[in-house]
Amino acid sequence: QTMIIEQLPTFLASSSAITLSSAPACAFVGLCGRLAAPASLLVSAAPLPTMSKIKSDNDVGSLPLLPYSCMACNCILWTCYGALRHTPSIWMPNGVSFLLALYYMHSFIDSANESSARSIDENRSFMLQIGTVGGIIAAAGLAFHNDCSEAVGSAAVLLCMALFASPLSTLKTVIETKSAASIPLPFTLASLLACFFWSVTGFLELHDMNVILPNFTGFLFGLAQLGLKLRFRDDVD
Repeated sequence: QTMIIEQLPTFLASSSAITLSSAPACAFVGLCGRLAAPASLLVSAAPLPTMSKIKSDNDVGSLPLLPYSCMACNCILWTCYGALRHTPSIWMPNGVSFLLALYYMHSFIDSANESSARSIDENRSFMLQIGTVGGIIAAAGLAFHNDCSEAVGSAAVLLCMALFASPLSTLKTVIETKSAASIPLPFTLASLLACFFWSVTGFLELHDMNVILPNFTGFLFGLAQLGLKLRFRDDVD
């Protein structure tokens, strides 16, 4: 296993040399690299319509805060990792996405407090998630100060894979109801494209397993979600 890990950079370099031997291949990889960051921003902007409705209604309904707090944690880790690796294509879009996530959290909590009195458990959940985001921001800042890029990368990979897999938590409901209404198609398509672009870029341009692993896994999860959407649609039989 140690030998495989040690030889991985050489394998990636040789693979990219073979794959990029033709001009069309180089152009394709370059295109993926240019589209990866905008695709990531598109994924991060996907909750904007939902947030606009929440603010106009002053009611969050049964929606949870968790996706937005997780998004904030994920983005700050990738921002820190990209900065440590001196890779603007990673830290710039994630920095913008982190600011969007903070906006989502603020709007959600503000609307939740205005809509109705929250239960003790809900208030505790809010405070716990806010504290977690603050703790990860502090940890990322400390890691950045100490140049711990590998530790930040590992944490970002684990959290990113959990986020990509989270929509599959509704798999049982989709199969039982024979309805894929709980799987958001725009978000799924945006995630699928972003993961594809980052997988190609990470493998053939950046040669970074911390980029390749979560995005290729996310691409597979996206295909699974799209397959469920096409198989069951949104109608209940």
